[in-house]
Amino acid sequence: MNRQLTAYEPPSIQRHRSGAMNKMGAIPALRHEDRIDGLAVADLLEEYGSPLFVYSQRTIEERYRALKEQLALRWPKVTLAWSYKTNYLEGICRIYHNEGAWAEVVSAMEFEKALRNGVAIDRIVYNGPHKTAESLEKALSGGALVNIDNFDELATCEKIADKLNIFPKVGLRVNMSAGTAPRWSRFGFDLDSGQAKDAVRRLMGGGKLTLNGIHCHLGTFLLDANCYGEAAAKLVSFT
Repeated sequence: MNRQLTAYEPPSIQRHRSGAMNKMGAIPALRHEDRIDGLAVADLLEEYGSPLFVYSQRTIEERYRALKEQLALRWPKVTLAWSYKTNYLEGICRIYHNEGAWAEVVSAMEFEKALRNGVAIDRIVYNGPHKTAESLEKALSGGALVNIDNFDELATCEKIADKLNIFPKVGLRVNMSAGTAPRWSRFGFDLDSGQAKDAVRRLMGGGKLTLNGIHCHLGTFLLDANCYGEAAAKLVSFT
């Protein structure tokens, strides 16, 4: 069988443009800022060099307060927790904590960092699919809100409760179909299949833990607020 060979084409790198919108649904910035909060960018670069990341404390505080104010109009008892995985620079975290935000962490490292930042242990929300037994013991005994991610972790929490002779309050992480694509089903208990209900039965029947909340994370780069409405309705129906 005769086969026609194609000519060799050396590899190349080309600048790629995906269009006018990026993955977050925003138009790419095509301009630069000469000043940040009244400080000349040129002066900052001269003093600190480049590359340089600059954060505006004023902007962070203003946006946090605006969000808290709007949520409190509907839910007066709302509590906000700063996600350490978003940015765990201590200076940034402490700005949020000074505004009253709790800490939301997903690892033993972040858990310890929150404590070093002066966050009371009972103002830490401990999420994540792989928490160490040592950090779980410290969190449960201190009153942190631990959102259990899977059945193995549920068993670990029960063993810790037995060991320390405590009856800690915990939450369950669930996942569900809420109009997002792709669906985030890797973490938490599946609400649609009935797995989450099985987890509740197991937790309540064990008699070692108190169910104190339900947690879900729908995904990243969500541009449709209706997804949150659908998820909220499912969570209310579940509880």
